[in-house]
Amino acid sequence: MKFLDDRLQETKNTLNQSENAFNQYLVQHSVVGMQLVGQLSERKLNTLEMQIEQLRSQQEELLQIYTPKHPLVIASYNKEKELKKRLEGVKAELLTYPQKNQEESHLKSSILLNNRIYTVLLNHKMQMEFSKAGLTSDLVLLSDATPPTTAATHRLLMTLVSCLIGAFLSSLLLLLRHLLNQTIEDATQLEEAVPLSVQCVVPFSQKQKHMDKLHQKTLKAVGSGLATTPLILAKQDPHDIAIESLRSLKMSLHINASNPNANLGIIALMGCVSGVGKSFTSLNLAQVFADSGKRTLLIDADIRKGRLHRACHLPQSKGLSELLENKLDYSTLTHTIHHNLTLLTCGTHTEHPLKLFQNTFFANVLSQMKADFDQVIIDTPPILPVSDAVLIALQCDIKLFVVSAGIDTIAN
Repeated sequence: MKFLDDRLQETKNTLNQSENAFNQYLVQHSVVGMQLVGQLSERKLNTLEMQIEQLRSQQEELLQIYTPKHPLVIASYNKEKELKKRLEGVKAELLTYPQKNQEESHLKSSILLNNRIYTVLLNHKMQMEFSKAGLTSDLVLLSDATPPTTAATHRLLMTLVSCLIGAFLSSLLLLLRHLLNQTIEDATQLEEAVPLSVQCVVPFSQKQKHMDKLHQKTLKAVGSGLATTPLILAKQDPHDIAIESLRSLKMSLHINASNPNANLGIIALMGCVSGVGKSFTSLNLAQVFADSGKRTLLIDADIRKGRLHRACHLPQSKGLSELLENKLDYSTLTHTIHHNLTLLTCGTHTEHPLKLFQNTFFANVLSQMKADFDQVIIDTPPILPVSDAVLIALQCDIKLFVVSAGIDTIAN
C-alpha cells in the first residue's frame, strides 16, 4: 500500500506538470484544437447550406404566384447569392488553419499516458483496500419474506375502464357545450332563428387562406418593404367560388332595389364579433363593384382595430379618424388601390371614436362621398363590443349583416 501511495503521488505530480505544460503551449502559440475547429466549421457550413435550401423552397412558393422579375423573387435570388458567397468563404477559411504540430501531439500523448498510469495505480489501490476489508457482510436479517395477502390488481382492466369513463365524460361535456352554446351552421337555421332573408352564402376560400399564409412567410423572409400586391381575392383569382357568390350578392341587391338601374348608395357591412369575415367581404365586394365599372369607395370605419390597410400594404397613416376629428377634405386622405377602387383607411386610433360618428359632420361627409362615387361601402366595427356600427348604419342605405358559420351563435 505504501508503494502504491508513493507511486500515485508521483504520477499525479507528473500528470499535473504535463497538463500545465500543454496549457502554457496553447496560450503562448494561440493554438486552437483541430477538433474544435472542425466542429465550428462544420456547424457553420451546415447552417449556411440549410439557409440556402430554405431560401430555394421559398423561391418555389413565390414563383407560383409572382413572375421571376417580381421584387420579392429578385430579393430572394440576391440573398441566395450572398449565402453562397459566404459558404465559399468558409470553405476557403478552412484551408488557412494551421495543422496540429508535432509538439502539441507530444504534449497530448504525455497527458494521456500519465492519466492512464494514474488510473491503473488507483484501481490497484482500490482492489487492495477491498481485499483488506475482507468478505464479512454487515447485513442483518430483520424478518423473513411473507407471501402477499391481497390479490394483484388488474391493471389492464383498470386502464380500459378509465379510458371508457374519460371518453364518456368528454362526449358529455361536448354535448352540453353544444346545447348551451349553439352556433349557426347553415342558412336555413339562420332564417328560422332570425326573421330576415339570407341574401347569399359565401363559401370558405382555400385560395385566400393560402395567400395569407404565403404573405406571412414573405414578411418573415424579406420584410414588409417589398410586399406591394394587395391581398384581394377578387383580383388574384376572380373565378374563385367565394367571389362568384359576391357577384350574385351584387346582382341580388340591384334586383331588390327600387330602381335596379340606379346606384345602391352607401352599403354598411356589419357583424356581431370580430373574425367572422366582415373585412374580407367588404374588401372583395368593393373590388367586384369596381370591376363592374363602378367608381367605388371603401371606408374602414373600425377606428379601434381596423386592418384593411394591412391587406392593401398601406401604412397606418391619416384616415377616417383624422377626417372626422379635424374636419379635413377626405380626398386628401384616400388611396387608389386599383382602377375604380379607392380606400379610406381607419387612421390612427382616437380616445373617443363614438363621438366622431355622433357629429353631424360625419353625415355631411357621407353625403358628399355618395355624390362623388357610384358606390360607397363601409366596413363597420363589431356590434357587440361597441355601438359604433349602430350610429354608422343610420346613415347608410343598405345594411348587410355578415354571419359566420361555426362562430356566430343564435344568442348573438
